[in-house]
Amino acid sequence: MQESVIYQELREEAREEAFQQVREEMRQALRQEAREEALQQVSQEVQLKGERALILRLLTRKVGEVPSSTKAQIETLNLVQLEDLGEALLNFATLADLTQWLEQLPQ
Repeated sequence: MQESVIYQELREEAREEAFQQVREEMRQALRQEAREEALQQVSQEVQLKGERALILRLLTRKVGEVPSSTKAQIETLNLVQLEDLGEALLNFATLADLTQWLEQLPQ
């Protein structure tokens, strides 16, 4: 009887240690996943900000100073829309062309 009690205690301790190790490994994996997601999100935000800045510089060179209200509209565009604007601006001659392009966007 004494051996079985000791055996059961050792078995329970080993089981608890194994559970703790698994929990810690899961925590580390989740932390790593969260870090990678955050890094990817920051990277996308930086890319989007850079795209916007480039588009605004190109627009200024192409059609002149862009009004702040129009800049605000451009700030709301997603990456695909910004890329489309980057291609479309090659055909712009005036600020009215930009305004017309923005008005044609789906709401």
